[in-house]
Amino acid sequence: MNFLRYCAGWPVVAALAASVLALPSVAAPLTLDEALRLAENNAPSLIAQAAKLQAASSSAIPAGELPDPKLLLGVQNYPVGGPDRWSIDQDFMTMQMVGVMQEVPNRDKRRARIEVAEAAVDRAAAESRVERLNVRQATALAWISSYSVERKEALFQDFYKENRLLTDTVRAQIAGGRAQPADAVTPKQEAAQLAEQQDDLIRLRAQTRASLKRWIGPAANDEPTGGLPQWPVDTSGYAHKLQHHPALSAFTPMTREAEAKVREAEAEKQSDWSWELDYQRRGREFGDMVSVQFTFDLPLFPASRQNPKIAAK
Repeated sequence: MNFLRYCAGWPVVAALAASVLALPSVAAPLTLDEALRLAENNAPSLIAQAAKLQAASSSAIPAGELPDPKLLLGVQNYPVGGPDRWSIDQDFMTMQMVGVMQEVPNRDKRRARIEVAEAAVDRAAAESRVERLNVRQATALAWISSYSVERKEALFQDFYKENRLLTDTVRAQIAGGRAQPADAVTPKQEAAQLAEQQDDLIRLRAQTRASLKRWIGPAANDEPTGGLPQWPVDTSGYAHKLQHHPALSAFTPMTREAEAKVREAEAEKQSDWSWELDYQRRGREFGDMVSVQFTFDLPLFPASRQNPKIAAK
């Protein structure tokens, strides 16, 4: 009995929960600070800049490392003629070889690659800060435009009230003989002008909300609240602080990155080298062997190879 009674109560609970969920959500007041917070959390350009910074940081990790070693497998001096042809263990010169090789770029090149990677990280961080300021500026301008349109539209209720008062006044004057019947056209003309201007504001409101939605998403549909920001402006130190402008901050790491790429290109004139260690196995009656060899690049033609790359950088 009790179990059936509890089961019968579940539809009531479900209906109450559904009714609560169906209630319209109370939107948070869309102040300027809230709009800026939403923009910093949701702007796609900031998400892209964060990913770019993460990519640059990841690329800096292996920048100065040596290339991966290479595993060498093969057969040397394999006979294809004579009495021991096609045999891998009859001729004393035939060897089964396994080895490892490591390429070693010159020191200046590796140092330049590290500098390029570090400058790229600093550049991505500076560009991220600049983009954050750009997003905040664009969001603030969009919010101010939306706020201004809302305030203008709110004033139209007073305009319409004054227009109705003018209409009543003109009618009273006509009834009292103090005005001509043609004067009744004036309030109607003003009402038409008000309606036209209000239509323009409605269109402008849609545009400003669309501009704000670009940065903060669906929250742009909420009515802006609060007041216009009060930002103090001190122009006395602008000329002395111009070099600290956020938009210029990215050029220092950009310059370092470009100079490091030039040094990397210049390092191509120096020889890279590699070492190789091989173990060679021969037939049972012959002794095994070990080989060591070193390889050096020979940049003998810089005029047609390295110099054009340096000039390009």
